[in-house]
Amino acid sequence: MLHTIGYAQSPKIGSRRAYACELCGKVAATGFHKPNSQHRTKRTFAPNLTKQAGTILCTRCWRSLKRGR
Repeated sequence: MLHTIGYAQSPKIGSRRAYACELCGKVAATGFHKPNSQHRTKRTFAPNLTKQAGTILCTRCWRSLKRGR
């Protein structure tokens, strides 16, 4: 069964685009967590997103819009 995502629908929670800034497009990045024992485990770096006036923005874009830039 094929599922198409239109512009009116939001992406699924498991996808990377579900957590994206609508202004700059910043998405989650992947990397490694390295403790003192140097054993690497996968982790994600999620952007700091807030919902302002019905749009999802990262805090950097939100602060820039507040200042009028």
